[in-house]
Amino acid sequence: MNLRAIFILLVVTLFWATSALAVDRRPKRSNPGTPAAASRPSPDTLVDLLVQMDVLQNEVRELRNLVEIQSNEIKRLKSQQRELLKDMDRRLTRLERGGGAVAPGPPQGGAPAKTVKAPPPPPPPGNRAQEQKEYDAAFGLMKQGFYEKAGQAFRRFIDRYPASPLAGNAQYWIAEANYVVRNFRRALEEFNKVIDAYPDSVKVPDAMLKLGYTYYELEEWGKAREHLTRVVQRYPNTRIAKSAERRLAKLKQQGH
Repeated sequence: MNLRAIFILLVVTLFWATSALAVDRRPKRSNPGTPAAASRPSPDTLVDLLVQMDVLQNEVRELRNLVEIQSNEIKRLKSQQRELLKDMDRRLTRLERGGGAVAPGPPQGGAPAKTVKAPPPPPPPGNRAQEQKEYDAAFGLMKQGFYEKAGQAFRRFIDRYPASPLAGNAQYWIAEANYVVRNFRRALEEFNKVIDAYPDSVKVPDAMLKLGYTYYELEEWGKAREHLTRVVQRYPNTRIAKSAERRLAKLKQQGH
């Protein structure tokens, strides 16, 4: 083959190679129903999106659980507050009617009845009316849910009328106000003051019961059981004893 033939062959080969390259570089037509390949997300992008979606779903689940827990807690607290207010109304009504004290049991074995200590003489009528007015005002704050203000008002009442027959009740409501707001350590101190400073008060049985309740809230199971058992033994077949028995049964059911 001469040089002219070789040259022609090279030109033809170069022409076909250039044509083929041009064809490969032309944009390919896509199917009208299918997105272009350039617009399709890469596998790495899809993985990132799936991970982000999973994270968001987990956060939503956690938020829903938190909302549910808080809603249940709010319902529990509202129910507890309603029961407390009802209980306070019942107790105050019973106290004002003179039926709040726990009656002593009959003498055992023919023993002579224990002499009951005479109550202190009532204050002058004018002072008694003022005492009752201030006591009712403090109790009104308690019923409205202003527990801190109620505790302060009852404290002022005791400071102003230390010998009042309502002083023991006022001390009890100071303790109760601390119990309601879950200031349990302070509540223990205040309930003990009812027992120590006002041993003849009609609120002593209630204070003893609430000591057991308070230790229960503090998860001091042994002390809770001890105080509740003491209530049952000291005031058998009474409303206070039945409340203590129910809480003792709850302790047992919970394995404490």
